[in-house]
Amino acid sequence: MLRSVEKLMRKTCSSKRISLLFVFLLGACLLACDGREAPKLPAVNPKSRGMAPDPVDRRVFELPDGVPTDADRIGFYLSLLEGGDADQVRWASTQLGYAPEAAAPALGKLLTRNVGRNPLLAQNILEVFATTVPGAGQIGPMAVAAKSKDGLVRFTCAPALGNTGEEAAVPVLLDLLGDPNGRVAAGAMKALERLGTPAGIQGVVGRFPDRMDLSAAALAVQYLGRVLPGERLEPVLLTAFESDEPALLIASGAGLLELDQAWLPRVREKVVPLLESLYRPSVLNLLARGADPGILPILIADAASEDRDRALLAIQRLIHYRTDAATKALWKAARSADDEIRREAWFALLEAGQESAFSRVDALLISRDPRDRIIAAEVLAGRPERPSGPQLTAALEKEERFDVARKLATAIALLDDREGAAAIARLLGREAQSSPFRSVDASVASTALLAFRVLPPAAVEILLSLATSENEAIRVHTTRVLGRSCSGARVRDALAKLLADPSVHVRAQALVSWLALKEATVEVLLSAYSTETDPDTVKRMGKVILQLYYRWPR
Repeated sequence: MLRSVEKLMRKTCSSKRISLLFVFLLGACLLACDGREAPKLPAVNPKSRGMAPDPVDRRVFELPDGVPTDADRIGFYLSLLEGGDADQVRWASTQLGYAPEAAAPALGKLLTRNVGRNPLLAQNILEVFATTVPGAGQIGPMAVAAKSKDGLVRFTCAPALGNTGEEAAVPVLLDLLGDPNGRVAAGAMKALERLGTPAGIQGVVGRFPDRMDLSAAALAVQYLGRVLPGERLEPVLLTAFESDEPALLIASGAGLLELDQAWLPRVREKVVPLLESLYRPSVLNLLARGADPGILPILIADAASEDRDRALLAIQRLIHYRTDAATKALWKAARSADDEIRREAWFALLEAGQESAFSRVDALLISRDPRDRIIAAEVLAGRPERPSGPQLTAALEKEERFDVARKLATAIALLDDREGAAAIARLLGREAQSSPFRSVDASVASTALLAFRVLPPAAVEILLSLATSENEAIRVHTTRVLGRSCSGARVRDALAKLLADPSVHVRAQALVSWLALKEATVEVLLSAYSTETDPDTVKRMGKVILQLYYRWPR
């Protein structure tokens, strides 16, 4: 057959090389398709080294004996910062934060090398410094980063410098106040405020307002208002109050009113012309904070406006007024056809201390209109000082609409109501008896349960029973919560079984929860790793094994 193909090719192709190549490729295809079974690959040995000849491209390795040292961990995390994927970089950044003193020197050297050639890596390192205490020794590398051409690197550098707690960081931050990027300058101002050193205060006063970006100057007014005595602060504020820059004028006007409400007529005179500009929200906020009666008619009119943004802004400012006219305007807004306006009005009425508003919100929980029930859940979640857990739990157990159930469950979680947690766990399993199948209930419930700081025993018991459900979606969402919102020997044993679940979706979720579990061990994962068949799960499992081995002791 091959000879006949070669003769045909020689007739149709002028090049002998092309024909011979074609024959070779065709022959290979024929041999591959001759009906024989492909040879079976050898079993995977989880203790062998190198790449195993496995269809899922399983990377197997032998972990070092004993417990890794701090130097081992730091070296591993640094390698992830330089060459890991996005998830690994985030995880390495978190882990390096557990040992800032040991890791800082190596991170500082890595930062200096990569400010110019790898800005993204420089950002990752600065984010580690921004959440830990890097110490004075790393101010030099951060000073180099502060001069980077990359605005994001400079922006990340400011909070990292502020986190050092060192006076030596002040000159670098003062220079950043004049950065052409307003976000960088504002970040530097916040970092100086965090440091709170006398040199920093003096430096801000010396540069205010002309030698700093406008965004930083507006923040400087607020900062100086908190740290300078009145006799030193007033001249600084008056200098800014004569500025032609609206943002600086408004910020300094607020500072003057904080000093003495007698400044109100002059401040109003200067800022009212800005009501017809983009600074209208800031002007209304400034004057309403002092309950200026002069703008109350404007706010009442705006609260009834067809312009949603204008109405919302006015409703939020009417909270500062305790007059019958302001209260009447809020009740009118609470009857609006616009759900967002109604929600904001209810928030304002409760914030203003209207006792009758509380009973009416409770009535909304049993309204026939699902939009009312959603608004009630959101409003009650924002009032932790008033125990609304029982009402919300009762409403959740009767609720049939998933969008309303989601809001009710979220409200219970935000209030950290322990009795309500068990109701949410029951919601997670409710779909096992529901017809038709509704996976959305499980998603709602698992998301809400993750918001609890610690789940009560009753909720944990329900979750452990659901972990063996025949319903795959229930097992997925139960696994999502186990290990992340609860722990213990029974949770560990349940997750270990879920790592071998028939569903690849359950196994993948169990892997995430296993990493979050305090009692997690590498040995259980090594066993699961040797039998896993899904390629993506194998890759993730290999990463998690290394993460567990190298993570800092808890």
